[in-house]
Parts: sequence; structure tokens; C-alpha cells
Amino acid sequence: MPTLFQNSLVYIQAETTEGTDAVPAVTDALEVYDFVPRNATETRQRLILQPTFSKVPHVVSRQIVSCTFKVELKHYAAILTNDASDGLNDPSDTPPSGGPTKIVELFRALGFTAAFTKEVTPDTSADGYVILTPETVWPALPTRTPDLPGSLSIYWNMGGTITKVRGARGNASINITAGEFMVLDVELFGLLVEPPGGSSAVPAGTFDTISPAIVQSTSFTWGTYTAGTYPDLTINFNNQVIERNDIQSASGGLKSYRISDRDIGGTINTEAEHEESHASDAVGWFTDGLAGTERAVVISQTHSGDDGIILTMPVVQVMPDYQESEGLNQYALAFNARGNAAAGDDELSIRLGNIVL
Repeated sequence: MPTLFQNSLVYIQAETTEGTDAVPAVTDALEVYDFVPRNATETRQRLILQPTFSKVPHVVSRQIVSCTFKVELKHYAAILTNDASDGLNDPSDTPPSGGPTKIVELFRALGFTAAFTKEVTPDTSADGYVILTPETVWPALPTRTPDLPGSLSIYWNMGGTITKVRGARGNASINITAGEFMVLDVELFGLLVEPPGGSSAVPAGTFDTISPAIVQSTSFTWGTYTAGTYPDLTINFNNQVIERNDIQSASGGLKSYRISDRDIGGTINTEAEHEESHASDAVGWFTDGLAGTERAVVISQTHSGDDGIILTMPVVQVMPDYQESEGLNQYALAFNARGNAAAGDDELSIRLGNIVL
């Protein structure tokens, strides 16, 4: 009997040893959209000279899987209710939820590190938050879990048949579109563990109880400028994900994946308005672009009460271009985020949870 795609679950679990299968629990289910796995296993052809056009059998080399999916960016309950007595920055601490929330583990596999701030007194105040920043030293070892390398095991339960991927790391972009959810578009690469086959019931995943907010009433600041009309913007991490080859390793001599570089940037789309005094016209954007002017960009989205998301890029340089959208003139603002010593050389800071304290 065929299985149904909708009757599937995706789990992720941080690995204790890089590339070693870490078995997830029901609480490790990840809320994903548009999950697309791809078998990228490589073969080696044997092009032997012989008096026939028939080919000899190939040899399987590297057993690789990639997958793409979307994850909501929101103020997660496990972040808000972090009330561990000594805070999640202490490596000796065991958080009440049994570990970092799944979104934090995912960001670690994308080359980010996490700094948690626990609830203030009383513990039921639910005003904790986490700040995610790109890791400069690799592997990414947050203070919270100094013994973990940041790689993931991914389990895809496809109607009872489980596909396992180990040693996964990858790349992502943050997509912000008016009237939609703020989402993280992810692509991960890892080593395939052959599906065991057979059938079993798909367990009910334990998901976060908080719904995402629609992108609306979002605060956008370019330097000191806060006006303008912005239909959408994208922040690309642009991680360089490389293969680590090792003659001692199985899986075709592929030891693991690592992130060896990044170049955070993206595109901001804005309407081209007529008023010459308006900073979003050609004078303002092109003046900044051609002069290489550096601006700070802050995007703040309140979800509920004091909770939401703040994205901060302390140094941004832009280069505008022209485009048309549904009959309107627009500028496509391609930007690069750069390090700032005063901000710890972090090109991007992502705060999830309470955004007021």
C-alpha cells in the first residue's frame, strides 16, 4: 500500500559526535514546510576498453543526501520559558526542556552560536530570549554546549519508513514578505544512512504551541531613515559548505561537511517614489551605493505583547538596480553585511523571544 507524503514527520537531533547517528525523540520533531529530500549519491563509472559498446557495472561511491525545507521564525515557547537557575549559558546546566529548542540546534548547523537569557523573576514571566550570531571560529561551539560540534542527525519518517541523514550542515536565507510568515529557507547536506524499510506507525510529534505572526507593522530602519515602502526582503547567509575528504572514512571517503566561509547579504525591494526629498529615490539609494556608504539596518517584528524578532545588521553597504513589479517602478537593493568591531564583528544578529527587555 502506498504511503502518504502528508503523513510524514521530520526530526532533528544535535550530534554528540560529529557524523555519528543521534537518535531523536518525539520531542525532536521540527515544524517544516515544503520538505524536499534528494538522493545525491555518487557513482564511479568504469570506462574499460573492450570490444563492445556494453558497459561494465558502476561502483557506488559517496552516499549523500541533501534536503530543502522552510521553518517559521517566531518567538518559541521553549525560549520564552527558559527558567533554568543558572541560565543556558552555563555548560553544566540542564535546561527544563531537556535541551535547546529545535530552532537553535538548526541554526547551529548553519554556523550560528546562541546566547540565552533566562526568564526574569518570577519564573513564570515567559520573557526569556536568545540571540543568534554567526560563529567566527569553526566548528561552532556555543558556550551552552561546548562538547557538541553543531552537526545534526535528520530523521524523515515517510509514512513509517525512516530515512536517516547524519553529519548534516548547510545554508539558509531569511525571507520576509508582507502578508506572509517570516521563514527560514534551509538547505542541508549530510551522509545517507540506508532506510531500514518495513513499516511502523508515525509517532505524533510534539510541536511548539505558538503560531507565527504575519509580516505587518514591521519596523524597518536604514541608518536613521524609517520611511519608504518595502514589499519584501531576503537575507542570505551564503555559507560555503565544503566536503571533508578522508581516506580513513567510510561513505566513499567523505568524513563530514563543514562551513569554511560566509558572505551575508541579500536584496531589499523598495518602490521608486517620485519626491526628490524622499530618501528612497534614486538620489538617496544611488548616493549611498556609489559612495560605499555604511548604514546600520534593524528589522523588528512584534508577534505578541513584548515577544517577536529583531534582526540587526550593524554595517550594510548597498548597490541599487532598477526593476518593475506589476507596473510599478522599483529599486532592487542588493546589499552586503559587513563586520563591525564594536558589535563583535557579527554581521547579523537574530533575537528571538522577548524583544523589550
